[in-house]
Amino acid sequence: MNIYVLSIIAVSILFIPVPFADGGTDADVFDLIESLADDIIGKHITAAENIQFVRASDGSSVYLFVQIIHRDSDGNLMGVIQTDRMVFVNADILNYYVDHKGMARTVEGPVPNGSHFEIFGEKYTNIQPIKNITASTYFVVEWETDDNPERIQEIGARFAHEGLLLSPGDIVETVWNFARFLP
Repeated sequence: MNIYVLSIIAVSILFIPVPFADGGTDADVFDLIESLADDIIGKHITAAENIQFVRASDGSSVYLFVQIIHRDSDGNLMGVIQTDRMVFVNADILNYYVDHKGMARTVEGPVPNGSHFEIFGEKYTNIQPIKNITASTYFVVEWETDDNPERIQEIGARFAHEGLLLSPGDIVETVWNFARFLP
């Protein structure tokens, strides 16, 4: 193999960052959002500023960020997809989900006693049983009511992507990160 090609590969390995590929932890997500809040001291965060918030009926706004980590049955990384560009978001259902999980963490905004965020992260791991292809990822919220013993399912969010070709034994980790802006 040509030394030029090997040197390009070596430089690429050294300089292309991929620490996000392990899926991270909730603590990593919280630290990231807190550091972002620290960087914008003196600015007001609004639903129109750089981040695509979706307004819920209660006046809060929800932001989503998702990562999909695809590994083969041997654990080798096959691909990573990450985005905040959703095709569909139901902010009311996402608020219901975060409220009922009871694990959201509150982060103060840049103005003392002013606006603040609630942040929450959820990681799902699926082992693929059959050969399949998927080009869309859904966040489905499920609950039951006292009146109806059957579980109710509703789509909270969906995003379309270029797709994953899945084989039996492949591992797909989906990490959903939520930020709720509370005025």
